[in-house]
Amino acid sequence: MSAVQLSPDGTRVAYTIENNDGNGRPYGQLWVMTLADAKTVRFGGDKESSGNPEWSPDGQLIAYRGRVGDRSGLVIARPDGTGARFLAEVSGTNNPLPTTARLSRGPDGRRIAFISSVPGPETADATGDPIVITRYLYKPDAAKG
Repeated sequence: MSAVQLSPDGTRVAYTIENNDGNGRPYGQLWVMTLADAKTVRFGGDKESSGNPEWSPDGQLIAYRGRVGDRSGLVIARPDGTGARFLAEVSGTNNPLPTTARLSRGPDGRRIAFISSVPGPETADATGDPIVITRYLYKPDAAKG
């Protein structure tokens, strides 16, 4: 178990279960448990990777790494797993350092900041470590696109 996050009102907990139940790479699955009755909901399909939950300040939505249809990346959904909506592709890494948060929300919960390594034209000249970052991409929110 990893990435345990208590909801803002303290009634639910989101967590990732790491699975290594067959050939291939281990994968995580996001679960949410209601603490009053211990009922759980799994986000995503049977062996579909998801995880790294982050509650909205009002507890009405969870942002996480997952899949909606054929698109994977940053997703938001209700705590019961419904209403999943794809927000953005997350390429390469979303956690460059072990202690770095994967995403962060603004105080009102309307904006999400995250790290994604999207290769730019300068990567053709990159020959190894360290790589100098020369530009940042900014996307205000999913609605402004």
